[in-house]
Amino acid sequence: MQSSQEHPLPPEIANFKPTFQKSLATKKIFFQGRRIAPIQLFPSRNRTAEDVKVYLFEDFLSPEECDGLRAVHDSHIQMANEVPPLLCFESLDTLRKHLSYAKKSDIKVTRDVFTKGTYCLNSTFSTRVADFLHYNWSYSTAFYPNESVFSNMVAALIQETTGLRKENGGKFQITSYPLHIGYKKHTDCTEGTGELRDRMATILVYLDDVEVGGETEFTELGIKVRPKKGQALVWNNMNPKGECIPASVHEASKVTKGKKYILQRWYYHKSFWSLGRRPEPPSLPERTAEQALVLCDEYKHGSCRWYDEWLPDVMEDYRRRSATLI
Repeated sequence: MQSSQEHPLPPEIANFKPTFQKSLATKKIFFQGRRIAPIQLFPSRNRTAEDVKVYLFEDFLSPEECDGLRAVHDSHIQMANEVPPLLCFESLDTLRKHLSYAKKSDIKVTRDVFTKGTYCLNSTFSTRVADFLHYNWSYSTAFYPNESVFSNMVAALIQETTGLRKENGGKFQITSYPLHIGYKKHTDCTEGTGELRDRMATILVYLDDVEVGGETEFTELGIKVRPKKGQALVWNNMNPKGECIPASVHEASKVTKGKKYILQRWYYHKSFWSLGRRPEPPSLPERTAEQALVLCDEYKHGSCRWYDEWLPDVMEDYRRRSATLI
């Protein structure tokens, strides 16, 4: 990715026209012998938060599709985990808070433990910290539009049932939550920035039942959804003006028995050229070809997640230029 201020843009980028996703438009369809119909979930509290619309779709994916996605995800993780991952943190403060939670606050850390130019720990310190935080993260594998027949099929299915345009969607993520793992309370959009290239809506599909725990809970709305295999959950995070709605805050409850799998995709209010395109891996930090990434988000509202692809925002330069990237 490049800044338009550094080099002339290729014609396909310079001539790109963004599209805007302002709302959901759900409807019932029949697909491959399944009736897929929206069920609106209404708030049990904070009923004034009418801007947030939450819907369930039963039988959104077939049992065979769910089983296949889980199998590919698990196989990919198993192969990648033959090499220990490198750990990256949103900030030095986030690293310190994780060490404190692990009762390792006696370990004094400075910016020097990060690889130069990145937010990733050097290999030696990364291995040491992983010993404290191991089994404390979820796992994410990604695939992108146009990379397979399935990716295009599910993108079309989402558009037909929810009104979420294919061109406003990002990558597809399969995420698994092992025992005792969840994700802290957060919004999928960023409040108060005015940035229109933000996550207007979220769809997630549960790829298996969970024995106990793993619910998706909208804490301000009083809506709580238990994972059910093949079921899709869809909601908007932003209003038609492109403003993040604080009442869309939600969390993934910890799994207390079993394991949780979801397929997730975010849809953006304003599209941009690189949206939904697999990015070039960042040049830093130095790593082996097989090495995975564990990224720990801002501590209060985030969690740690293992990724099979390297994300460019682990680089200091990328974060500085993020507002100008296309």
